[in-house]
Amino acid sequence: MSILSFRHKGLKLASTAAGVVDVNYEGLPLMSPTRLHNPPHPGEVLRELCIEPLGLTVTEAADALGVSRNALSSILNGRAGISSEMAVRLSIAFNTTAESWLQQQLQYDLWHAEQSRKRLKVRKLTAA
Repeated sequence: MSILSFRHKGLKLASTAAGVVDVNYEGLPLMSPTRLHNPPHPGEVLRELCIEPLGLTVTEAADALGVSRNALSSILNGRAGISSEMAVRLSIAFNTTAESWLQQQLQYDLWHAEQSRKRLKVRKLTAA
């Protein structure tokens, strides 16, 4: 049973008193091994599904997370990724899991890395 449910631009978050139980993008779970088509930056998810619904300013959210406003702003604007430590901070503040934040960052980074796959100069290695 969801206590909170947010939907915005294909992003959906449903949570219970125990924490986030469903985070998905256009119906695909963000914890899924399925590769998303251009997944959102985790900062966008953080802004639209966690900070804005609570009516927090960037300064208020940064203070609650124990980080500088600049550090949080960089994440929210997609200029920086979510580190392991930030994932733990977010999990504490928003009653989520650190793994869910890191998985979102991984999917975002991997999708962007895959876009340059053809330009990479790599030889396949095989056993002799």
